[in-house]
Order: sequence, then structure tokens, then C-alpha cells
Amino acid sequence: MLKWKIGIGILVSWIGMVSIGGAQSILSSADWIEQNIAVEPVDPAEIVPAVQIADTVTESNPPQEDNIEILLPPQRSSNGISFQTVADTLRTDPEKAMKDLDYIRPILLPEEALILEIQIVYERLEYDKAEVLANGFLESFPDSPNRVLAYYYYQKSRWQLRQPLEAKPSLQAYALRQLPASYQTDLLRIFAQDASRKGDFLTATRYLIQELETPSTLQQVTPEEVLELLQTVTQAKTLHTIETRYARLSFIRREVPYYRLRLLVENNLYKEATPLAKRLVEQEQSQNRKERVAELKRLQQRIAINAKVNARRIGVILPLSSPNATIARLSAEVLEGLRLALITPPNRMEALQENQDVPEVEKQDKPIPAPPAAKVEIILRDSGLNAKNTLKAMQELVEDEHVIAIVGPLIRRTSEAAAQEAQRLQVPLISLSITSTIPDIGSYVFRNNQSWEQEMRALARYAFDYQGARQFAVIYPQTREAKNKVAYFWDEVERLGGEIRGISDFATGHQNFSQQFDSLTGINRYLSNAERRFMEKLEEEQTPIRDFDAVFAPIGTRGLRDLKVLLPYSVVYQMDTIKFLGDSGWNNYSVVSALGKAVSSPIFVDGFFQQTPQSHVQKFVRLHERYFARHVNYTGPSSYAAYAYDTLHILRTLLSDSQNKSHLQLQQALLNMSPYLGVTGVTTFLENGEAHREMKILTVEAGKIISLN
Repeated sequence: MLKWKIGIGILVSWIGMVSIGGAQSILSSADWIEQNIAVEPVDPAEIVPAVQIADTVTESNPPQEDNIEILLPPQRSSNGISFQTVADTLRTDPEKAMKDLDYIRPILLPEEALILEIQIVYERLEYDKAEVLANGFLESFPDSPNRVLAYYYYQKSRWQLRQPLEAKPSLQAYALRQLPASYQTDLLRIFAQDASRKGDFLTATRYLIQELETPSTLQQVTPEEVLELLQTVTQAKTLHTIETRYARLSFIRREVPYYRLRLLVENNLYKEATPLAKRLVEQEQSQNRKERVAELKRLQQRIAINAKVNARRIGVILPLSSPNATIARLSAEVLEGLRLALITPPNRMEALQENQDVPEVEKQDKPIPAPPAAKVEIILRDSGLNAKNTLKAMQELVEDEHVIAIVGPLIRRTSEAAAQEAQRLQVPLISLSITSTIPDIGSYVFRNNQSWEQEMRALARYAFDYQGARQFAVIYPQTREAKNKVAYFWDEVERLGGEIRGISDFATGHQNFSQQFDSLTGINRYLSNAERRFMEKLEEEQTPIRDFDAVFAPIGTRGLRDLKVLLPYSVVYQMDTIKFLGDSGWNNYSVVSALGKAVSSPIFVDGFFQQTPQSHVQKFVRLHERYFARHVNYTGPSSYAAYAYDTLHILRTLLSDSQNKSHLQLQQALLNMSPYLGVTGVTTFLENGEAHREMKILTVEAGKIISLN
């Protein structure tokens, strides 16, 4: 019995190698032998009697087993072994078949011995040898009826060796007429696979449809398999040819025009796509296919939008009219970053080498200028801090202003509304929200801002690897940001094998942290009445238990006042040997003054560090100071300004490529972009649209915040 075994994963699923279950060797079929084996008269004198063969056996040539049940023509057998017994066993026991072949080789014609040997070595997985022998057969016996079988094994061996097949058109046509159905099916399938692997989808389709339409084949291919192949075609012209050539097939007429329309849209060929979409909508409406009509109408809308897209226009949605002072300040900071990005060239995107955290350009601190970046125009819209205004702004930017991408908004509820609309319109949106779930809304949605998860994972790993911390205490304010950061930090600590020994929270604006520190150090732990009386008799107080290596205190973006009140308690509770860990909220020079003698060399983390000595960051800081240092309390660019600056530079760099002129092309470019060295570090976008960068590990030394990495 024959089972073809092809290496797993050679091609996509549609071309999994066909199993010819139950197919036997052609040479074991008496009818096929009678019709196709060329039998020449053999001189009886050349036939060696079985007794004589047995008499000549030596130790190096032991006698063969003689329990063969199937007999072949008597004039070609010896000791019960014949041409056909070898053919019958070559698949079930190729090793025995080879021994039997060697035994009767003297009484076989060269052509007969060779065709058996080709099959045997193939079954022994010696594909290189089978290829050589089959090719030799074709050259030595060009007129033999057996050449179709040699041709079959020649192609199969080359396929197994992952070598291109050689069609040999005249011999191929003859083989596909003469071979049994299972062999024809197998040949057509591997030729289709070979053509597909070469990108020749026209030829691959021809072979599959030939298998489908040929009565003599097993017709193992299905219309669904043909369509699965056609969905991998990348040229609309190829699909049009297939659609025309095989219009006789209903499944081709029904599906291929739809595949072609999608390719036309993806390749920005809107002039051709528009009439085709209209025809297909009318066709599907007449068939009352509601789901297909709805999908086609979405494509029509996409065609209308993309046909007018301006690859130099970028929309920005911010809460420009918000009366909230904090939100107004964040909007202003984003605008500062965007303005500076418009007047400065971005750095060049660099491909990272294997096992390399940052490109050489950053290590050398000499960012290589990029080729001239695209000049872009910013179109501003106000979110009004509500979803309705945000949706209206999105539609205006896409349908009226024809922007290629949108940056913003900031606040969670407007960011979620914008993301849903961006996905519906299929326009790339890079959110500046701190809500990490925004990119999960759809494939056209990205996010570039602080990542609480990345911060906490980096902090926990640094505490483990460089501080030797294994047990932690946690104290945090009751804010959404702090709660999320504690959850991420806790998960990473447990993943690394550490332990949270104590945890306590507090309301923002808290003025007395005795209860929280009592809880962390076990002073307010439960004592029985007997234990309490004993302690009072000894006139001793409970002493703090410091069974942790570090205290993690995430304060968030607005927790500086709480931190200033909290830190002195570390002295009262004798924590001079305990390391304090913080989040990005600690990256502020107000923290330096708040530390005093309470805490030395705390470890904290942030994505943006304006004091870094890297030249491109300092250029950004100086430029920001030049344009925006208008008041005494000026502290330099914020992280929002930095993320906005990098976001616009990334878009300008990608849009300088002439290939990125549509929404889909830009979306793919964002997902596949090389790492970009910006002021917030080396940035890439993960598969889910979330920006990924190396976090800065920071500390305080000699009254200055410095980077440890």
C-alpha cells in the first residue's frame, strides 16, 4: 500500500500533500504489465535453474527466503522470487524487495530491473538516488512504455528534494493519459504545488482545475481548495485572467471577481475598482446575498475615501476647548511636541541586529539623519471631551479633509470612540491616551504613550537582577493608575519567583501614614490578651518587622504631594537599609528635594528622560526651551510633548516612502517598521498596535536624576 509522505509545512494548507491511500504499485497489476511491459524473448539457456543458483550460494551470499506466496510468469522466476513478487513487496518491505531484486537481477531485462530499483530506493527515502536512476531510465529507454512510471518517480523525487520540477510537456501529457487515476492525481497536485511555490498561480490553477475536471483522476481536489489558492494571488491581473479563462465554472464566476476587487483596493487601483464594485453589488443584490452586499458596500465606501486620500495630511484630535486645567495643559504639551516635529528632521529608522537591544546609532550617540522626510500638514479638530464630537471630527478628517492618518485623542472615552470609528473607516489612528487597551479595538488602531505594564516589568526585573530584591512591600494611592501599576508589578514579581510580603493603600491627600507603615511592618499585628499583658509587664513596645528587601511606592502623575509626606516615615520605621522603588511619577526634580535624608538612591522608571546626554534628546530639549520657556517655573518638555514629537516623526518618515500612500499601506508600514530612535527611546509597534520601547531606569545621585541604563 502506498502513502506519500511529504515534509510538513512546505506550503500553505491548501497544498498539503495528497495521500494516495490504498494505491499499489503499477507493477503489481497484471493488466498494466500485460499492456505496458515490453517483454522480449529470452533464450532458455540464459535462465539459471533454481537448483543451480542454490548450489552457488556462499557465506557472503546467504540463501533467500522462499515463502513467497504470489507467483509471476514462470519463465521469469527463480526459487519463487519473480518480477511481480518484488513489485508486490517493494512498498511494504523495501529492504526485502531490494534483496529479492538483487537475487533475480540476472534473469531480468535491464529495463525491468531498473524500474523496480527506482521504486525501491524511493520507498527507502533515498530520493537523490531515485532521481538519478529515473532520469537515467528516461535517457536510456526513451521509447519504453515504462517511461511514464520513470517520469512519475523522477518528478516525485525532485519534489521530495525540494528541487524545481521539470514538466517535459510531451512526456507529461502522455503520462497523464497512461498512468492510473491515483498517479495522475498525485502528479497534478505536485505540479500545482510547485507552480504555486514559484508564484505562478495561473499554472497552479490550471493543474488543479485539470484534476477537478479530468474523469480519470480521483478528483480529490475541491472547489474550496482552488479558491483557497486563489486567495493567495497578489496580482489583480492574474485573477482577471483566471476569471475569464475558467468562466465555465460557477464557483470561479462567483468568487474570483470579489477577490480581484479586494486586490484592486489594496493596490490603490480605484479607477478599476469602482465599476467592478458597482457591478458586484448589483449582482449580489439580485441574488439577495445580504451579507456579501453589506461587505461590498463597505468596500465601496473605502474606495471612495482612499481615492481622494492626501498622503501629506495628518489629522489631530485634542480636547482643545476643555475648561479643565490639567486636560488643557496636556493638550498644549501635545501641540508643543507636534510643532517641534514639523520643523525638525526625524532620525533614520534602523534594523536591530539579533540579540541587540538598541541600534549602533544610539550606542554611538550619533543619530544618522534620515532622508528628507515628508512635509506634512496638520489638520486640527476639537474632541470637546465627548464621543459625539469625536466621531464628527473623525468623519470630517477622513471624508472631507482626506487625511492619511490621525493622531489623538487623549482622554479614554473619546479615544475609544475615535478608535472604533478609525477601525470602521480603516484609517490608521495613533492614540496618545494612557489607556493601554485602546489598540485592542482594531487593527488600524495604535497607541504611543506611557506603558504602565512595560514600566512595571522593567522595574521589577531591575530590582531582581541588580538589587537582589526578592521580597517586597507595596504602598500606593487609591487611583486607577496606581492600582494598575501595582497589579502589573505584582504579576512580574511572582513570575520572577519573588513575593509581596505586605501591601497598604491610602487616599490621595493623606497626611498621616502611621497606620500604613504599621501594617507593612507588622506593628499592628494581632496579639492575644496574654501576649499583650506580657509586653506591658516588660514595658516593651512592638518593634517593626522588616521582612522585605524593597518598598514599591507608585504615586502616578499627580502624587508628588503624597510622596513628600510619605517619605519621612521611612526614618521613623528604621528603613535605612530598605531600597525604595518608584514609577514614572518619581521622575521629577521635586522628588529630589523631597528625599532629604529619608531615602537614598531610590530606583524608578520612565519612558522619557530629558536629562539623558544623548545628543538628539538634548537637541529636542534645547529646541523646546527656545520656543516654550516663557515662565519662571518652566521645567522642560513633558512626556506628552516627547511622545507627540516621536509620533509625528514616525509618520513623516514612513510617508516619505512612495509605497505608503493609502490607509492600508500606512497601517502595514506601522506594523512592520524598523525600530525608530526617538527622544523616548527605540520604538517599534507590536502586533497589537502597542508601542514598545526600552524603559529608562533612573536614580538620584548628588542631587541629580541620572540614568542607570
